[in-house]
Amino acid sequence: MNPPSATAIGSPLPQTSGESRASREDILHFVGPRSAVYVGNLPDPLPQDSTKEPSRSRPWFGGWHWPAFLWTVPWMFYRKMYSGGVILIVLPVFLDHILPGALFLGSGILIAVACGLFAKSWYAEHATRRIGKAYREFEDPRIRQAYIEHAGGVSVAGAVFGFLTQVATISVIILDILPLERL
Repeated sequence: MNPPSATAIGSPLPQTSGESRASREDILHFVGPRSAVYVGNLPDPLPQDSTKEPSRSRPWFGGWHWPAFLWTVPWMFYRKMYSGGVILIVLPVFLDHILPGALFLGSGILIAVACGLFAKSWYAEHATRRIGKAYREFEDPRIRQAYIEHAGGVSVAGAVFGFLTQVATISVIILDILPLERL
């Protein structure tokens, strides 16, 4: 899929019921770096109420995303999807507790593949919810814009935390599996 053109990115989203006021410009401000990767996965129109289902003209997955596949938890925290990152930290530990060695039986690979397939779509949904919240809660465009930029973007500290947490989680699971001799 080719990235959207600059005129398509800056143009407002189609207005179907008068409730959508967001534009592709909001998406650019929310996503920050590499916004073209995610803009094509957003529903048209952007919903202003996160309780309503957006009309979908896009596929349910956004295509393969290597960073989310290779660095699943750090990517989630880098993109400020903290609840998803926490779930992906807890899930392998939980699976390993129920079935020792589950990480090596494929659960880790399955989680990584699922993230590689659905990451763009998940992030697009995350962006639409946060932008919708900004439009519901802030009348002043300057405050709304500041909220969108703060809620979106990236977090290098989050990525470092996610990386260290993922390494620690894998280390704990490996130590749980390997029989270690005590001194």
